Amino acid sequence: MMEMFWWEEDEETVHEAVFAYVEGLEETQKYMHELNIRNARLYSNVDLLGLDWSLTQRDYSRKSLGRVTENLIQSVCDTATSVIAGQRARVTFQTDGAEFTVQRKARMLEKWIEGKFDETEFHKEATRAFRDATIFGTGALKIYEHLGEIFCERVLIDEIKVDEMECRSSDPRQLHHVKFVDKEVLKADFPDFEEKIEESTKQRFNRQGAYRNMDENTAVCVESYHLPSGKNAKDGKRVISISGATLLVESWDKDYFPFLFYRWSEPVCGFYGQGLAEQLTGIQLRINKLNAFIQKAQDLIAVPRVFVDIASKNLKMQLNNEIGAIIPYRGKPPVFHSAQAVSPEIYNYKESLWRRGFEVAGISQMSATSKKPAGLESAVALREYNDINAQRFAYQSQEFERLAPKAAERFIDIARDIQKRGGECKSVFHAKKLVEKICFKEAAIDDGTYRIRLEPASILSRTPAGRSQQVVEWAQSGIIDTDEARRLLNHPDLERTADLNNAAIEDIEATIEDLLDGKYDPPEPYQHLEMGMKRVQLAYLKARRDGAPEDILENMRRWIESADYELKLVAQLAQQEMMQAQMMMQPPQASPPTAGGPAPGAGVPPAAALSPQSQLLKPTGIPT
Repeated sequence: MMEMFWWEEDEETVHEAVFAYVEGLEETQKYMHELNIRNARLYSNVDLLGLDWSLTQRDYSRKSLGRVTENLIQSVCDTATSVIAGQRARVTFQTDGAEFTVQRKARMLEKWIEGKFDETEFHKEATRAFRDATIFGTGALKIYEHLGEIFCERVLIDEIKVDEMECRSSDPRQLHHVKFVDKEVLKADFPDFEEKIEESTKQRFNRQGAYRNMDENTAVCVESYHLPSGKNAKDGKRVISISGATLLVESWDKDYFPFLFYRWSEPVCGFYGQGLAEQLTGIQLRINKLNAFIQKAQDLIAVPRVFVDIASKNLKMQLNNEIGAIIPYRGKPPVFHSAQAVSPEIYNYKESLWRRGFEVAGISQMSATSKKPAGLESAVALREYNDINAQRFAYQSQEFERLAPKAAERFIDIARDIQKRGGECKSVFHAKKLVEKICFKEAAIDDGTYRIRLEPASILSRTPAGRSQQVVEWAQSGIIDTDEARRLLNHPDLERTADLNNAAIEDIEATIEDLLDGKYDPPEPYQHLEMGMKRVQLAYLKARRDGAPEDILENMRRWIESADYELKLVAQLAQQEMMQAQMMMQPPQASPPTAGGPAPGAGVPPAAALSPQSQLLKPTGIPT
């Protein structure tokens, strides 16, 4: 009789099949768990209670092992994380030849995704997953729905169970997430199984108790996934089980697992990648051995010693720190000797191993110590130097950047499922001084009408010398004037200066956004109306080509006409002021006397009822 797969079992017995499969898989691939423990110890130099199943004492997990005295692996992994994962790229949605409404929704979808990334702390969790990849070889992110909300969390790769034999030539079709969960949390999520959950915490994970310990407050929960075998196949399954009970069984129609994986180095075959900790193990162990040798030699040989003549009399076998002490002696004086403990070649060899470790990882040792090469002061030179260093990590950087668009696709897919069930998936978009609530229903667009792209992060220099050089370049190119450059050289706040210099055009762009959203605010005299008329006109022509509604086009025409009226009004008032000034400068002309004498106020130019500045502040609009 052919043995059934776990996803083919009945709901009442599927947990037994799952636990039996996971037990056998963990026993067969126990080498992966042991490798993860070794890599974690090399990185942190402590035993981790949450990783090593054999540990039961809570206070023992943070005791230093005393094996690593100079941690090359930790330095290299942290530097790689800072260099590659420290930049945040922004996800954008590009539409090719789409209608105007689709383009507007794509812009709203960008804001929705950015708000969700902030809400779920995606970038923080992705950075943690990247560090895991440098240590263990593979980092994992889990993006899932719970009670109508989207969550993103980093998952320790040791909790992911995949049969590498299934991944010899293709991606896995089944995956198991084994995790310790607080029993009260499980009871809150599955109130119908409170007794079964309580019993499972007392059984110490029956089958796997040989090498996995747990306390009475946690239960081992296994979340299992099997992907559909084909487009119309019905064997996709998701199961959540504990020892002794099946908590959840449901169909799984997605062609992916709710996980995103990042690998520092892709395996030739199989599932798990190779990290920096594994690549640098040999060098780290050699450095540890050399340090132990040097330490022992220093303790035994480099200790100061005093040689005295045994024939000397009145010899006292002691030393003291008395100042100006007079010690009488007879015979030869004592000889103080400090021997060289280790040959300089040993120290040079150890330093070469340290440098070699950074070279193997492709990391500049100056990056690890936050130093720049001598002579590189200009922003151009620093950017070129950073570009050269980034070439070594081109593959790792590109793979890490792909996590953001992949995560965006998962967020959108989950939001569609929530919307189909009648729920709402809202997001809060935070701009510099703007908070906007966006519902996914208003921003949703069909698949195939957009492409997800990444925008680069800020390229402004971070070092004071580089920022000062950037100020000089801006002044030389005419971006800022001399006074502004002088102020910035004292305090190079480039971001604020860039914001102020872009305030006019960003204000016009915000006005265009409001007009395209159907909001109309009349132009103000203090706006850059010349720029506004030009850019609003260009936006009007593009919106008309894209098929924008007539009311939006009418608002844009109305704004252009109002801005034109404001400019003409300003020009008219300026001309009146100039004429008045000219009249004031001309000497009064003598007029023939009249019988009644000169009229009151003769020769005095008429005064305006309001000053030109006051007239500019009145409400504006299209004249009727």
